[in-house]
Amino acid sequence: MALKQSKQIVAGSPVPTPIDAVSFVPIIAEYVVPTGGLAIGDVVEMGPIPNNCVIVDMTVHNSAGTASSTAAFGYLSGSYGVNDGGRTCGAELIAAYSIAAAALTRLGKPITTATQADDTKGWGFVVAGAGMPAGQIVRAALFVAPAPVGIV
Repeated sequence: MALKQSKQIVAGSPVPTPIDAVSFVPIIAEYVVPTGGLAIGDVVEMGPIPNNCVIVDMTVHNSAGTASSTAAFGYLSGSYGVNDGGRTCGAELIAAYSIAAAALTRLGKPITTATQADDTKGWGFVVAGAGMPAGQIVRAALFVAPAPVGIV
């Protein structure tokens, strides 16, 4: 398993934050599979989850990949932006999403997790089923909003 990171993380883009208590924040990320492709178990960190925000929605758009390849989207272990090969990815957002054919999908699971008190949590996907070929593109948008009073 290897950790890969989106173009935005590699470029050092700052963690977006809401300007006021009602701002909706889209976090847009793209990953283009490099020469050699991705193997089963590889984790791709797509972006951050801003401080004191809750996830509202998510969309993923991908180009065609390898037959039977799937990905699970969720939270990454460890700290956001740290390129540590030991990090893992859960399936809290979308489980077993087919990335074999070009597709567009939305958040696949209800989000009931609490907000966080800092900007150290990342989100992304883990490759399963079959690897992803070089040149395949995965673009994702995670939509967050400030946590209303009473959501911690």
